[in-house]
Amino acid sequence: MNDNLTLENTLAEVLAFFKLGEVRSQVINGRGFVNKTYEVETEKGTVIIQKLANIFDERVTVDSLFLFGWLSARGFVVPEPMIAPSGALSLTLGGYHWRATRYIKHDEAVEKNYATLSSAAMMMGRFHRLMADCRYEPCFTLTGFHDTAGIVGRMYELVTTHRIAGDLAELAEKIKAGASLHLVARTNDRQLIHGDPKFDNFLFVGQRAVALVDFDTLMRGSVLLDLGDSLRSWCRRDGFVFDTRLFEEVVEAYRSEYRPPYTRDEIREAVALITLELCARYVTDAYHQSYFAWDAEKYCSSREHNTARAMDYFRYYQSVVGK
Repeated sequence: MNDNLTLENTLAEVLAFFKLGEVRSQVINGRGFVNKTYEVETEKGTVIIQKLANIFDERVTVDSLFLFGWLSARGFVVPEPMIAPSGALSLTLGGYHWRATRYIKHDEAVEKNYATLSSAAMMMGRFHRLMADCRYEPCFTLTGFHDTAGIVGRMYELVTTHRIAGDLAELAEKIKAGASLHLVARTNDRQLIHGDPKFDNFLFVGQRAVALVDFDTLMRGSVLLDLGDSLRSWCRRDGFVFDTRLFEEVVEAYRSEYRPPYTRDEIREAVALITLELCARYVTDAYHQSYFAWDAEKYCSSREHNTARAMDYFRYYQSVVGK
């Protein structure tokens, strides 16, 4: 009860700061894996309020405002940041930054299938095309984000320094060897990319993607990073199988909107690389046990769950590369 009361008071304070009216109802939106996200109905309409995770700061709101201006002027739908009468884009409460954006009408439950994934791919292609000639430099970037060589290197250093043996050590050797084969997928093009184009960051009406959200990981890098990260999860079937047919269709949909100078094989190399990056992160957290949430009903410890995740993803990686 007290927690709910505190939340209600906090949301009311955020709404008052942005002059958005009083709370009529609120629900946890469910989309925010990192940032706590609330869909709030007010007397002036529906807004989205987010409590930013500590890995971000208020500079991400400046980037979001720029993106809204740049993309909406080009007919591309992204969240519109709310601006307080003071001109501020966020409010600091209890050591956290809170922001508000205008609600975008969309369907809440969307099936991941050929139609929706192709539509998301087309939207990502449009986004990349529209950002290709944008010279804006993000105010905020996550240090080391998608630095696959660094992530794999730190994993291997951890395993060797602490003399970790057994399955994890063997897996670390395989990840290091595999990454060295695919690091060629890290190219020198440095356009603005999303950074985290997971399926849940696309909003749909029916089977058509209508908006792209959550730009806190905006960064300069190769479009291969976005393609590798999205297709890694989009094309994963039955846990371990890379769906080649889906990959071909989604890549074709993407290329109908934007044709970067990369072949399908190079895009698939990027999928393999980002899959190994995630493997390395799971191996690292199997030791530190500090980042990923774990299932206490199925596993005895975070280490056991992260080890299983790393093993599963390496098996999936082998399917990506056709082994």
